[in-house]
Amino acid sequence: MPPRRYVTILRNGDSGFQRAEVLRISQVRMVQHIVRYPLRFPFCLLLLSLILQGPAACAAADSKQKPKDGSTEAEFSESVQIIHKMINEHRVSQGLRPLELNEAVSKVAAEHSRDMSRGKVNFGHEGFEKRTKAIRQNMKVRSIAENVGASMGQVDPEKNAVESWIASPGHLKNIQGDFEITGIGIAKTGKGMHYFTQIFVKRVP
Repeated sequence: MPPRRYVTILRNGDSGFQRAEVLRISQVRMVQHIVRYPLRFPFCLLLLSLILQGPAACAAADSKQKPKDGSTEAEFSESVQIIHKMINEHRVSQGLRPLELNEAVSKVAAEHSRDMSRGKVNFGHEGFEKRTKAIRQNMKVRSIAENVGASMGQVDPEKNAVESWIASPGHLKNIQGDFEITGIGIAKTGKGMHYFTQIFVKRVP
């Protein structure tokens, strides 16, 4: 039986937790899903993480799709660099090698963030197999992992996203994983919701 995916909702000021089963994914080992949603405040933070190791059956990816709005990876190049720097600072502090920021992988990550921001896909890892296929068209891959986040109402959304990932065991496992390169994509809605996607890749030697 394939592993089940769960999402946990944490309400600020509410000591109770609610757990709801969502989708199942075949050939994918789920690390952790966390959603934090303050009950009475304008800020919300959602996080998901996923890791896939070894080959997987993948659908073809439409990697040439162009954005219909201004939410491109170029627009957020500074934000991408901030996240990349923070992730590498954490890895180095743990005695791990820094990750190389890869343009091709970043484009795949940016497309997923755009799709989430437009409601083309649900928040989470929908289409992960397609992204895996797109990345494998450019390099030989041994394993791929993905962290996803969304935040609204934050003065420093990039810092908040990284700190929240690091504070989550499942996301931290990806951040500190045996990977060599990374891709980061960010999209923002007109209402100010930021969507973050970070992909981690280990190539075949």
